[in-house]
Amino acid sequence: MKHILDTHRLKYLGMLAICHLVLGGALAASVPAPAPLSKEPARSYTVVGYNRAIKQADFDGLAKPVVLQMQNQLKSIYSKLPDWQTDYTMKEQPLSDGIVGRITLSWLQRYGYTFKIATPAGYVESLPQHVERVAAFGAAYPVELGALLSPAFSNWEDEQPAPVRAKDTAILQRANTPELLELFKRYSAGRTPAPRPSAVTADSGYYTYELDKDDLALLQGKDQLMQMLGTLKDKPFHSQEEMRVGLLQTLGGMQELHKTLWPVVKSQVLAYDGFLINEALVDKLQKEGGWQESTLDMLRDMGTVYLQSQEAFDNLISGKMTGDEAQKLANAARVLDNYHLDAQGLETIQNQLKSNVLNAGVPAAVVRMLEQIKDVNYPEASVFRSAAISKIDFGLAMCKLNSPTNNAYVAGLRITDIELDALEKQLEPLRQQSLDGVAHLKEGVPETFKRIRELRAKAELCDDATDKASKELVRDIYLSYLGTAIEGLARKKIPDPLPDILIKGGKCGCALDDVARINYAFYPYWKSHKGEQAINFRALNRIAFQTLTVDNFGNFQRGADSYDVTQNDGNETAFVRIAHRYNSKVDWVIQKNDWDGDWRNFSQQSRKVVFGKIRANILELLTAPLNDTVSRIKNFSTLGLEARPRRGDGVTLYFPNYPTDATATAEFNLFFLELRELLDKNDLGLNILVSQNVLTAGRNGGPGAFGLANLINLRAKRLATEPNRPGGPENDEFILVLLNEPSSSAKKALRAAIESDAMLHGSDRADFLRSILPVLHFDNRNWQQLEDDIVYARDSFGGLGLWAPDFENLATPVTDPSLSCLKSMQLTVCLSRNYLEPGSEVQLPSWIEVFSCVQRWGLRLTLGILLLIILTTVVLFFRFCGAQNFLKRNFAYVLALVNLPATVIFILLLLYDPQLARLSSGNLPFIITAGVLMVALFAGYRYLKQRRRVPMRQRSTLVRHEMGFPIVVWRTEGNEHGFQWTLKNTGSGYAIIKRVEILYDNLPFADVKAAMDSVLGPDSAVQWKNTPLVGQKIEPGGELLALTISDAAAAQHVDEKMNQGLLVVNIVYGGSGSEHWVSDGKEVRSVS
Repeated sequence: MKHILDTHRLKYLGMLAICHLVLGGALAASVPAPAPLSKEPARSYTVVGYNRAIKQADFDGLAKPVVLQMQNQLKSIYSKLPDWQTDYTMKEQPLSDGIVGRITLSWLQRYGYTFKIATPAGYVESLPQHVERVAAFGAAYPVELGALLSPAFSNWEDEQPAPVRAKDTAILQRANTPELLELFKRYSAGRTPAPRPSAVTADSGYYTYELDKDDLALLQGKDQLMQMLGTLKDKPFHSQEEMRVGLLQTLGGMQELHKTLWPVVKSQVLAYDGFLINEALVDKLQKEGGWQESTLDMLRDMGTVYLQSQEAFDNLISGKMTGDEAQKLANAARVLDNYHLDAQGLETIQNQLKSNVLNAGVPAAVVRMLEQIKDVNYPEASVFRSAAISKIDFGLAMCKLNSPTNNAYVAGLRITDIELDALEKQLEPLRQQSLDGVAHLKEGVPETFKRIRELRAKAELCDDATDKASKELVRDIYLSYLGTAIEGLARKKIPDPLPDILIKGGKCGCALDDVARINYAFYPYWKSHKGEQAINFRALNRIAFQTLTVDNFGNFQRGADSYDVTQNDGNETAFVRIAHRYNSKVDWVIQKNDWDGDWRNFSQQSRKVVFGKIRANILELLTAPLNDTVSRIKNFSTLGLEARPRRGDGVTLYFPNYPTDATATAEFNLFFLELRELLDKNDLGLNILVSQNVLTAGRNGGPGAFGLANLINLRAKRLATEPNRPGGPENDEFILVLLNEPSSSAKKALRAAIESDAMLHGSDRADFLRSILPVLHFDNRNWQQLEDDIVYARDSFGGLGLWAPDFENLATPVTDPSLSCLKSMQLTVCLSRNYLEPGSEVQLPSWIEVFSCVQRWGLRLTLGILLLIILTTVVLFFRFCGAQNFLKRNFAYVLALVNLPATVIFILLLLYDPQLARLSSGNLPFIITAGVLMVALFAGYRYLKQRRRVPMRQRSTLVRHEMGFPIVVWRTEGNEHGFQWTLKNTGSGYAIIKRVEILYDNLPFADVKAAMDSVLGPDSAVQWKNTPLVGQKIEPGGELLALTISDAAAAQHVDEKMNQGLLVVNIVYGGSGSEHWVSDGKEVRSVS
């Protein structure tokens, strides 16, 4: 059927072509030719070379992990190419399967062509190392690698003389970084770069926002920008791209500031040409013609000559050719030498920045207000902006009675009238430089500050409209004059070489389970000190580690490095073990910002594949058990109460900049619901992190996957399938909202937005509020406001979150728990009150509680070992008389070393082990029972001690005293004079020997003579004497000499055999009654 359809299609296309030719010819003959139109630009194609000498069969012996590593490195080399992106997102995933299939082979052939890979026998063995070197070069120098992969470089290489091409081929084959850099520089210097379009920088990297002391000093300093730009004066750069990177380094990596300054600097950059005369130039001139052979020979004799200036060129050529020839040669030999800024260009830049706040400096009053957020980290620009604006608003103090009137900290921020006048004078000469390109201030600076003074002077509460207008006035000033400079300095890139997560538990014990609310904290570990960061887990019962990002193919990355979720390195997950040790849950933050680039160009099927890869990676990340030795032991120490520890307890999705269209929302919902189903099956949590602006923009049916309307819809679907899903701490799905500032009004606005949403009613509204955790960015200054926020979050939401709190403050032990949050200035005190009802006091854990909880896995293992010893002892006691005698003699030691520790450990675990907390909670009888058991054991010990001389089987002696009770035992005595075996009746009645059983080496013997022959040997001449025992009567207290050996050596030999248990004698005897007993010399037991 397929061939038939193709035939019809060809016929149809042929008919159309014939019609086109006929109609086209007729029209051309009858219609006058129109005026010439502008020529349509030709469509360009990229011609790609392949080294077909690289065959698929060559890779047959290559291990799958090696191929997979090579595929990952090819991804880092070619990931920006559309061809790679198309192949990588194929459903079959041919570029990440560890197999050299058709697609992988084509990219290896393309790589082999670019880097001139030779294919002698065994070349495949060295190819992975070559790819690894190129990938490392690309990671360090992405611009340079991109240039070497470009068609322009290939064309330039083809134009080089044969000796140069051979040298460059060897460089590409070796792939050493210094040589590749030198090759790039020769390529850049030998061509005039084409004009580049201005780069459009989207906020798609991984950044946080934070002002440090250096930023504040730069903001306040005048002409500091020009001082930094002055370091670039007359500094040569091979290309504008190299100069752009150099400017970024000069500015200390401040991306936003660089984005603003680069267009100004670029407009003043001058290009300086040089002149290169070499064999390639002479060949080119000869090919063009019009040159005398003598002139060409003269140029060829010069060899390779490079001249950096027109003057040097003129001096070399002067008198050697005509003026026209010299000009023609200069045009042909001209190459780009360098770009640089000269003194005139810097002067022009200074004039352009004269009225710019970047160079004039932020007013001192504003800098003092911004000092209140120094060293406070914010994950998004919108949240940082709200914090900066709120501090300026507090300082300007418009409608001051509408601000917290009882907050001394807020009152201390208000600037004086003199400072306000100075602020106006500093802003007035500046020109507006809007942060978002919109003119926000409708009036001039004098009119604006006149309105500010009117609102500062109000002695009564402002109505809502006036209060809102005052805050918008502050926002407009910030966006128009201050925002560009402030946010440009505050924007800090998360470092690519991320350090290891090094944490340790504090001295405050374990996180609490029986609490009413969640205390959630985000730990940006790259900001911590080089040593281990102490964390107070008692105050934080859930911690999120912002560790992994997602590329456009769904693979996880840690900084600039790929993160293989299948590799479970114990060192990388040590922080998970430590958090679990302190009973705190661990969430991994999975972040992706770059949704505006290649993602939008993917097809819907490709996006679905990428979401599927993210989902699979999350599941693999969380469900993989910890494989270190300690975690394996913990699996046995829990006595079956817990599964083997895993790499995490949940995941927090953080997708800022995610598209808001309906298609994108539907794709995210499908991904989220399928992920939630998988995580539910594995008892894992799923959270969403979103800014307050994004959340509230989507209320009442508003757009966006992370808008309020969509998140309510997702929550409703869960409640429909699981109506009894627990809330509060038992909930495993939270929406963490990055709260704007000031938090005093932002938290109320958040609750009001939720309560006013038309989609929520009754219990659904209460459930949704309990799933919300507002995330604060505490500045370590406004403690009174923090206390108010904690109380509000406890009463209104499911708990509280903190973004990058001061972990050093958290780890400080509490000395006085009676102090309030404001007086103590300790986060532990403030957060601990989040657990409590109003009026309750913070209870500090005792040392025994801290020890028992933190060391619970060791205690569990010890208890398991002790229980095994107790069980073994009981079994031995009832099966072996020797064990009975040992226990009777050492009962006190067994009680002290085994039973007592086991009971104490069991009680400690019942009280302080979180896993057993529910069992012990409200079950005091368990503890009482353990105490009664200890008393019973002690009483049993006292009873056995009193009767330890009486065999267990002879307790009827007292009741049958009148009949007599025989007890036959014996002793052996061996010395230098010989050996004697003597029987004795220690009982109260006579004994008559009925039978004698003799075993030697587990073999029975009929009489003493046969046994002695076996012990001493049949040829032994040793003399011994024995008494026939059967029928002998031994009176109470009487003795009977059973065996005598006079030879000392033989006597010692027999004695050793008996002591070793190889020679065993059992005597069966009776008494005055019908009972019979058997004695082995140590114990007596009844046999009737």
